[in-house]
Amino acid sequence: ALADFVRRLVLANAWVNAHPDQFITDYYVKTLKQTPAAGRLIYQGTGSSTYIAVDAKVRANQQQQADLWARNGLLPSNVDISAQFNQSVLDQFNKAVE
Repeated sequence: ALADFVRRLVLANAWVNAHPDQFITDYYVKTLKQTPAAGRLIYQGTGSSTYIAVDAKVRANQQQQADLWARNGLLPSNVDISAQFNQSVLDQFNKAVE
């Protein structure tokens, strides 16, 4: 189920990025009842999403962020983030974002 969800999310974002005018019209104007100008402004201000595989570099960057937060008092102590990476889940996710 996770792989299917991620695959659909990646495809949906790719479609939005490839069809911004239609997305703005269908979502912001027709669904949210914004003016076309407001819809375009909102769209431009939200940026776009991209999905990458979670590899050793991503894990190292996540640990560096946790270490930085701990050093600056945003976390009560040092945190080992490795437990958040379940390899069987990552395998599904990584396959879906390829």
